[in-house]
This record gives sequence, C-alpha cells and structure tokens, in this order.
Amino acid sequence: MRAAPASRFVAGLAAAGLAWAGVAHWLAVVLPFTVFLFGTALVIPNATATALSPFPGMAGTVSSLLGAMSFAGGALLSTLLGAAFDGTARPMASAAALTGIPRLPLRKAARAWKSLTQWWSARVSSAWRWRAPSPWPGAKW
Repeated sequence: MRAAPASRFVAGLAAAGLAWAGVAHWLAVVLPFTVFLFGTALVIPNATATALSPFPGMAGTVSSLLGAMSFAGGALLSTLLGAAFDGTARPMASAAALTGIPRLPLRKAARAWKSLTQWWSARVSSAWRWRAPSPWPGAKW
C-alpha cells in the first residue's frame, strides 16, 4: 500500500516533466495519468475507510462530509486549473505533481505520531495496571 502514493507522485512528476518539456504526443498525457489514477484508486478507498473507522456510529454523516469535501475540493481545483489553462497539459500535470508533495512530510508525521502513541499507551497502560487492595492483607487468593 505504500507504493500507491509513491506511484501517484512519480506519475505526476513524469506528466509534469513531459508537459513542461513540450512533448505534445497523446501518450505523454495518457500513460502517466493512467499510473496516477491507478494509484489514486488504491489510495482513496483506504483513506475513506481510515477516516470512517473512528466513527462507526456516524458512518453516514462522516461519509457525506467526506463527499462534500471532495466535491468542494474538485470545484476549487477545476476553477483554478480552468483559469490557468494555456492550451497545454502543463496546468493539469503540474497539479498532479503537486498533489504528491505532501506525501513525504505526512508520512514522517504519521510515523512519529504512531511511535508517540505506542510509547504513550505503553506508559499509561503500565501506570494504570493496579489491583484493588485486599481487605485481608495476609490472605492468599
């Protein structure tokens, strides 16, 4: 599963590189975006399941919120890309390349968060493991 975001990033960079190099062949757009969309198809369902998992009782609400955020993001990005359109694939390919940039810092942050929560849960669980004092101190149970 770690390969999917990396494939999106590499495909976005390839598309942007080909677009900015002036390659005008249709395969210069189709091939990188095929890989990009394949990676997206692997990432989005897992991201949705991860977002829904903390709220099992409100899955419908969270799902509709995710859908609304997706539509709003799509509307904003398409507006910006429409304004930046210059007759080439450069704006779209550049946007695809930019979507992969947060991948590395977010991955490092997720690893740091995971190690912090594991460290904290180990400390807290050991600190909270106590037994009620026995009403008969010398009794063996």
